[in-house]
Amino acid sequence: MNIAWIYPHQEKCGIAVYSRSYVDALKKAAAVETIDPTGCGRDLDAVVAKVNKCDLVHIQYEPSFYSQGPKDLFARLCRKVTVPVIVSLHEVYRSFPDAYPREAITGTGPIAILRRRQYDRQHPLQTAYRHNAARSFFAHAVLVHQEFQRAIVIEQGCNADAVSVIPQPIPMVPGALPPPPWNKKRPLHIAALGFINPHFDFDLLFTALERLTMAWRFTWIGGIRRDEDLPLLESIHTRIREKRWTDRFAVTGWLPDLKFRARLSQTDLICAFFSARSSSSSLAAAFGSLRPVIATPIPLTEELAASKVLHLTPANPDRLAKGIADLATRPDLRAPLIAKVKAYCRDNNFSTLSNRLLDLYRGILRASGKGTP
Repeated sequence: MNIAWIYPHQEKCGIAVYSRSYVDALKKAAAVETIDPTGCGRDLDAVVAKVNKCDLVHIQYEPSFYSQGPKDLFARLCRKVTVPVIVSLHEVYRSFPDAYPREAITGTGPIAILRRRQYDRQHPLQTAYRHNAARSFFAHAVLVHQEFQRAIVIEQGCNADAVSVIPQPIPMVPGALPPPPWNKKRPLHIAALGFINPHFDFDLLFTALERLTMAWRFTWIGGIRRDEDLPLLESIHTRIREKRWTDRFAVTGWLPDLKFRARLSQTDLICAFFSARSSSSSLAAAFGSLRPVIATPIPLTEELAASKVLHLTPANPDRLAKGIADLATRPDLRAPLIAKVKAYCRDNNFSTLSNRLLDLYRGILRASGKGTP
């Protein structure tokens, strides 16, 4: 089987890291041709030629990967592809959190039509996503990570029979051990992971840390990915100085994988105080390192909490401070949580899920009459 995988060949990109790990696992059983979507803008025909030499193509979709100004290169690519298409979605929202919702536009008749047309011109990425969702992303199979995402994309026009849930794979850390029991002889080491962006509730984090009565230190393991998030990082550093926390609150900046894992292994628990998030590589990394996670409710964390792999707590600073203390001091809470995380990792690591993908590929090839090369 010869598979084309289209994903961004960047270093500081969660989808790129996820894709590289998947490709490494798939290469144990199949040939994989990797293609950077930036090639669609440089030479779309060359990308199409590479894809059509393969048995099928698996595309990692995010609208910005396939945009060229107002042009949607994803639709142009898919219309030229002659082999079966599989599309994976990572960020799935009813209304994208960084844009005014189109469905909130008011007015009737011609006025409403004009306002929506203007919105579509001003929001080309959201417009491309909406149009492609209504066409089931031109795919034989559309893959999402969570059941709530599946419900959303079906509402957005995807063929329900085409949409499947394959969980986000867990990057397993060889020999990972859960953190040792905490005792009062050392500060509790609390952390959060990943790229700093506005979808993490920093106000809630700072207030919850203030309410803790135990000794603590905090590390944000990661940094910014986009220049537009630099003011947010600067505001975090300002608050750290104002609270005189420079000796107990650190931001590492972006780290390569080995250093990232080493920092993560030194922590006692992870905070996931998201205000919006559809999928999370940081949660997957925390699970793979067997770190206990305390999270605030959003659809993603609520669904994971149903599997009992994280400690879900209302977005209230007093409740979160208590939740952190409980995770640190109560073995009856930590032990079953870690046991569930271990089982979740066994079922949803890259090796296990790459085999599910290969079965999916074979089924699509059989259904298309191409057999299973």
